[in-house]
Parts: sequence; C-alpha cells; structure tokens
Amino acid sequence: MKRIYASAICILIPVILQAKPALEIVLNSSQTTNPFGVAFDGKGTVYVAEYQGGRILHLNSEGKLRIFSG
Repeated sequence: MKRIYASAICILIPVILQAKPALEIVLNSSQTTNPFGVAFDGKGTVYVAEYQGGRILHLNSEGKLRIFSG
C-alpha cells in the first residue's frame, strides 16, 4: 500500500505485484496549502492540486515527488 497524507486527507493506493517496500509520504498542513483535488493516471502517478498554493504535487509510481508551481 502507498499511503499519502495531504492535510487531513488520507488516500490508500494498493500496489499489486510490486516487490519493493511500501512507501509513506506525509504532506502536512505546513507543506501544503488547501489541497482540494486528487487524480490518478494509468501509470500509477498521483496528482494533488492545491487551491491557495497554486501547485500540483506529482508522485510517480517509483515514489519520486515533484512539485509544479503555477
């Protein structure tokens, strides 16, 4: 399971047939500004949109976090 916390939001994403250990990323309120949207693509990428921060958080299936600012 991959566990992502965005403020008070907790999303669990099952990872099937993956030999590496589970990944836990914690994004607390000091790191995010009003997260309001979460999307997933077919490659296992998770996107979290921030309303006030004007950013998109991009977490790929390998556990790499990238932040895009608007």
